[in-house]
Formats: sequence, C-alpha cells, structure tokens
Amino acid sequence: MATRKTTGTKAAAAPRKAGARAAKPLVGILMGSASDLDVMNEAAKVLEELGIAHEVVVTSAHRSPDRTADY
Repeated sequence: MATRKTTGTKAAAAPRKAGARAAKPLVGILMGSASDLDVMNEAAKVLEELGIAHEVVVTSAHRSPDRTADY
C-alpha cells in the first residue's frame, strides 16, 4: 500500500474558495519503505521552509512496481 502526504506552500495552506485546488507538488520525495520516513521527513521540512510544494510517497518498486512506475 502506498502512503502519500502532499504539502503545499504556506500560501496554499490559507483558506481557499470553494472549488479551488491545492498547489500541485513540484517535488516528489519517494521511498520504498516507511522505515525511511524519519530521514526523508528532514528533506520535506527544508522544502516546507522554502515554500516549495511537495509530496512524500511511500511506494515500493519491488512490491508495487506498476504503481511506482505510474508515479
């Protein structure tokens, strides 16, 4: 099962109008195992501080190769 956490810029976190879309992630942080999450969250923190829209995705190239390739 893939885990996905999408984070927009600080501006995107402000209240939005009905039907408005969140900022599309510019950066994807992928890892094959949730055990890598502690380390990769540090990269996500830096992107958040810089206001860069990003997402963190756990998807295994070995256990779910099609899902990973689709990403």
